[in-house]
Amino acid sequence: MNKETDHTELLTVALPPTLTIDTVELFVTELSEKLASQPQVIADASGLTLITTPGLQALLSLHQTLQLDGSSLTVTHMSPEIVQVFAQAGLQAVAKQWTETPSPHFEPEALHA
Repeated sequence: MNKETDHTELLTVALPPTLTIDTVELFVTELSEKLASQPQVIADASGLTLITTPGLQALLSLHQTLQLDGSSLTVTHMSPEIVQVFAQAGLQAVAKQWTETPSPHFEPEALHA
């Protein structure tokens, strides 16, 4: 985690290349450490090439937790392949919401998973 960008309490992170059973725990741990002071999170999925059920669950859980706290999660730059995984899991509405949300210019902080 090398770089944080401050856009009025905005945390930007780059999702790791894979969010699977093998990588999701480290992703959640590292991201959780950053969330305490950030009401808005933008996750850049441009480098995400594989997501499985644990990765979907982690993103959805994060989304729900942030909403309950009055915060938000936006996932940007999802490839058609990643959007298709969401659709196959019956989560096309979530993927559509995230892909249609405009994203501000930012430099994502890489999470090491």
